[in-house]
Amino acid sequence: MLLPLLALTAGGGGKGVDERCFSDNECATGLFCGDAYNLYTPYTYNLCTVVPSISGTITGNGSGQNANLTSASPVADFSLTITAPGSYTFLASVGGIPSNTPKPEISVFPDSGKNAVFIKIRNASNNYQIRTFNFTNAGTYRVRVAGYYLSGLFGGGIRLFGSKTAVSGGGSCTHSASGSRCDDFAVNHLFNASYCTTSVSSGTYSANTCATQNGAKVYRGACTMGMGHGNTYGNGLITRNYYDASTDSQINSECSNNNGIRL
Repeated sequence: MLLPLLALTAGGGGKGVDERCFSDNECATGLFCGDAYNLYTPYTYNLCTVVPSISGTITGNGSGQNANLTSASPVADFSLTITAPGSYTFLASVGGIPSNTPKPEISVFPDSGKNAVFIKIRNASNNYQIRTFNFTNAGTYRVRVAGYYLSGLFGGGIRLFGSKTAVSGGGSCTHSASGSRCDDFAVNHLFNASYCTTSVSSGTYSANTCATQNGAKVYRGACTMGMGHGNTYGNGLITRNYYDASTDSQINSECSNNNGIRL
């Protein structure tokens, strides 16, 4: 008598929108099991949720993509094509947010939008999230950004930056107090000249790249990472270039496995 019931439950995949779930496989086609803390209220259970439409495409050159988080769509997906295995760094951030606004989280899904390849890490303290993932297989993926509910309502804009290589073309900032370092900006960065004094302490801004600014110095290595400072969707990605007396240990200490790509 139990066999027909077991057959129905084992297949799964039939639950509808807003039904409770424990895994993506329980939800019907086109739905995933969304963390309720990223949905409408801090429930202790999850809900089957519609896989979001693509909000933009990540090209891997440090470009930023915009999307909106609203009460009806608390998550945003971005398309990413991996042509060869390797590392990508992502920065997701929202504007200068009060304590009752969601915090961004980053996870990676296959093109189906279900069963995460890389699960999110929750950080309730910051209005940005920086993650580096090592993709071992080529293919099309979804980078999903979700707002972590604390209290109040969902809403507002979110910006996602992604890169797999060094970024440049948007100017640079040479560290005056430590002349062995220089930050290159992506073309569509949100930095301005004040970054060189507010974030670098005593830097010098230039419209040229670090290679132009430091052509006479000995190049030691680089790291592409996210900078979450700023009150407008974060600032973006930088590639920090190291010259002259810089050491491998110094570069490694500033470029952890989670926060950047070592070049």
